[in-house]
Amino acid sequence: MDTHSPNKRMPLYIQIKDFIIAEIEEGKLKPNEMIYSGQVLQDRFKVSKITTEKALQILLEEGVIYRIPGKGSFVSGKQAKSQVLENKKLNIAFVCPNLKSHHIMNIILGVEEIICSQGHNLLLRVTQGSFSKQKEILHELLEQKVDGIVFYPVEGKFYDDEIFRMKLTHFPFVLVDKMFDRIDTSYVVSNNEEGSYLGTQELIKKGHRKIAFFSQYAPASSSSIRSRIRGFVRALQDAGIEDPYHWVFDSFDEEVGVHLTYDEEHREKFIKRIRDFIQARPGITAVLAVSPGNLSYVVRGLRKVDAEFVKEVELAIFDIDEYLDISRTPMLCINQLSRQIGNEAARIILNQIENPQSIEKLMLDMEIKTI
Repeated sequence: MDTHSPNKRMPLYIQIKDFIIAEIEEGKLKPNEMIYSGQVLQDRFKVSKITTEKALQILLEEGVIYRIPGKGSFVSGKQAKSQVLENKKLNIAFVCPNLKSHHIMNIILGVEEIICSQGHNLLLRVTQGSFSKQKEILHELLEQKVDGIVFYPVEGKFYDDEIFRMKLTHFPFVLVDKMFDRIDTSYVVSNNEEGSYLGTQELIKKGHRKIAFFSQYAPASSSSIRSRIRGFVRALQDAGIEDPYHWVFDSFDEEVGVHLTYDEEHREKFIKRIRDFIQARPGITAVLAVSPGNLSYVVRGLRKVDAEFVKEVELAIFDIDEYLDISRTPMLCINQLSRQIGNEAARIILNQIENPQSIEKLMLDMEIKTI
């Protein structure tokens, strides 16, 4: 930022405007990257806030930058040297398993903030947790020639011909919440292992030794579940708790997990398995559930063991949902920064449209708090 010295003959707001444009042209500020804060510009040019705002307003009107309320100003994708996005309204698709998750809805909002602020279109497609539906939707989107896809895969098996087709043809797509083990691609995920480790540590600090970990999906079906189990097990091992895997729910059925959201029969089957798991492990004092929906099933399983027992067990959860129908406080929450995940995924997909062979991988910290 020291390479451009102020020209005292030129109005200060023009100096600031030209300085930012020069930084962009030289590649020091890249498309969709946040520009310098108003305070930084004020300090460098020794000007007032009004002067910097005037410069930024001109850049905004010229399409050089765009703003996201509460976050700042960013370099417009239109400034990229490839000019792929110049004067073109893009169609970006967001593919997700459902709209019932607070986590997913916040990711969508984060994607929308970036995509729509630049005048592009965001298309929403829902797979209903079905692998076959996911495959069908991806095929349709590729046939419709959308410009890029932000993709939240279904749990379970999710490799198919369309995914390999996207990879082989360098079609722009970025994963959120999941990683593919066998395909090198862009993704934005949370540091699930560390979040789970720290959350479990909090329970152990409170004196809990018999902590149960619950998920409706088998570890093999989800990279995020595997990471959370690793963190949970590591925390138990570090605390000297023997046989930590004994406390990981292991009565899985892929069909049960996939259909929980839509099928009461599968829900009842899952709840009975939770009850059996708890009864086989007397003395459980805390549970860690991988999602709000999962926690609601765990609570129903606890009630099947003993209606009073559920009141004695401390609950911990990933991704607290404000609509979670469980009257229990305090509750330990391990939350993903969902909106930021969406922001970053949108930024990556726009960059990838301009540079189809580029790959960017991001892992964000999780937030741990008691509510």
